Amino acid sequence: MRNRNIIFTGLLLFVFIIGGCGTSKPEKKEIVGKAKAVAVEYFKENYNVDVIFTKMVVRPRYISSDVELYGHVKDDKEQEFVLLVDYRTYEVGPGVISNGFDEKYLKNERVGTDPILNGKSHE
Repeated sequence: MRNRNIIFTGLLLFVFIIGGCGTSKPEKKEIVGKAKAVAVEYFKENYNVDVIFTKMVVRPRYISSDVELYGHVKDDKEQEFVLLVDYRTYEVGPGVISNGFDEKYLKNERVGTDPILNGKSHE
């Protein structure tokens, strides 16, 4: 019986520790706001498009330091994207874009350093 109480107490303590490692709502709001601003600038600079965000996910610090931004081009819902922004550095990380997105909108010739395109060559 004593072993069961020790295990239960340890498990409860573990849950409280992990649960306390999250981010507060005001902090999440600030993180998402900064990440969205970085993403807007990224898409404007590299693709010359305005974007709409449809979903934002802030991962807990013990899992990752990324904000996942889901969305699409403002006037083209078929051209979707998922972009990761590191909320420690606010640098754009890897992402996924709809097929044909880069051919349709690519403006900047720096594709070799583009985290979304992962160095894919565009001739």
